[in-house]
Amino acid sequence: MNVILVGLGGAIGAALRFLLSNDAGYPVLIIFAINVAGAFALGVASALTSGHVRRFLGTGMLGGFTTYSALAVDTVELLQDNVAWGLSYAVGSVVLGVGAAWLGLKVGPLAASRRSPAGQGSPAKRPAVASQPAEGRRPAEGRHSSREGES
Repeated sequence: MNVILVGLGGAIGAALRFLLSNDAGYPVLIIFAINVAGAFALGVASALTSGHVRRFLGTGMLGGFTTYSALAVDTVELLQDNVAWGLSYAVGSVVLGVGAAWLGLKVGPLAASRRSPAGQGSPAKRPAVASQPAEGRRPAEGRHSSREGES
């Protein structure tokens, strides 16, 4: 079931990325915007969802929508044409992507708490990640990740 959810989500995300960037005059800017917006959306999805929904939205749809491989190739091509543009693109993508993901993780729970009475009923009400792993857990388990439980 997880593979189907991830595959369907990935197909939708990849198709959206293609539709947005295919006929663009300068697709590298569209991919840049897609990666930053996708980082924000993944932050929101990670804060608000879990289980099958997170696998479909996070790993699948947003994984297919955003793309590290395009970032890497675009960076190399830009570096070959203009070092300043290439470096700006690479650093900007990482800095803005991390910032957008952080903002998404903060905004998602706030939006959910405003929709429900007294902040109850958030779709993915989870305890905050502990600074030390619980007994029997690996340190990475329980963190916000789009790859949670994927198989």
